[in-house]
Amino acid sequence: RGLGDVYKRQNIRRMATIEDVQLILRDHRTHYQLSQKEGEMIVEKLQQLLTMTDCANGTVLKYICAFLTPLTYRMIVLSRNINAGKCGYPLCRLTLIQGGYTSNEASSYCSEYHQNCSQYISRQLFDEDLECRIGIHLRRGYDEDSPDYKYRIRLFEEVLDPDEISDLDGITSQLCTMGIRSNNIY
Repeated sequence: RGLGDVYKRQNIRRMATIEDVQLILRDHRTHYQLSQKEGEMIVEKLQQLLTMTDCANGTVLKYICAFLTPLTYRMIVLSRNINAGKCGYPLCRLTLIQGGYTSNEASSYCSEYHQNCSQYISRQLFDEDLECRIGIHLRRGYDEDSPDYKYRIRLFEEVLDPDEISDLDGITSQLCTMGIRSNNIY
């Protein structure tokens, strides 16, 4: 049985933690580099985790993002939306009001702000598959202070002044001026 079946059956609304990610990685810590199959299995389990739960906090989301590409992140957004009826932003705990998915990008989110938060994350993610990220699965948590930690993520909420959050019209143009990589698929 999958993680989602347990949560549905018990009707539990719980938060994804770093410990949950550690459980997913536990069986893959015997070697320094993952195989393609192992990488795919880990990403699939992370997708299940974030579909059925929400991230407990920003540190958990940053840690999980080290294992994702822009495409796998997008699959999590869609899975949250289609399979769980939730806002696509993994830190959001809201369910969407409309029924079913439409092709409109904004319909995957509860607000334009969370759409922008999600795009901000996606544009920071690396394109290389998980099996190419040597040793990443051996890290025990999100280590922003380590000088050799390549997979740093900043949340949109950390970049904006709280007074600017209400002014959503200029946010998209601000993304480009903040030096965010724009060559990623979203």
